[in-house]
Amino acid sequence: MLEQILQWPPIVQSIIGSAIFAAALWILKKVYSFCFSKVSKLNKEFNRSRINAALVHFTAMESDNVSIQSFSLIGLIYVAFIDVLKALICVCLGVILANIMPILKDVSIVFALYFLMNALNVVKRTSKDSELTYKEQIEALEKELAALEGKK
Repeated sequence: MLEQILQWPPIVQSIIGSAIFAAALWILKKVYSFCFSKVSKLNKEFNRSRINAALVHFTAMESDNVSIQSFSLIGLIYVAFIDVLKALICVCLGVILANIMPILKDVSIVFALYFLMNALNVVKRTSKDSELTYKEQIEALEKELAALEGKK
């Protein structure tokens, strides 16, 4: 089968490769979202961080001031960049320590994927799933945060 695909024109191979990559990314994102919702219930600090990032995003989007929007979104990108750096550190350590124990490379890649999905979760905010306005979403998140703080 691979031989047949290699005989196809390069543009078709590129399209198929891109489609497989997009499907894998979509599946990984869905699996991460599912696992994220389950794990975040267990970890209050992680859930608080998620709520705060969403609050910053929705507050910025609700604001009419372009400066507030810009600074807020740059701040979220900075927070996401920290997770990207953590992922790079995991991969580097995995590659370095793979000589000692090969399984460490695989473990580091799993941790790197976790940090990369965290970064994606910080910067990716869409309202397609919700018909609520930014103000209503802010109120819902503030209630969720207050409930989380009340559980201490």
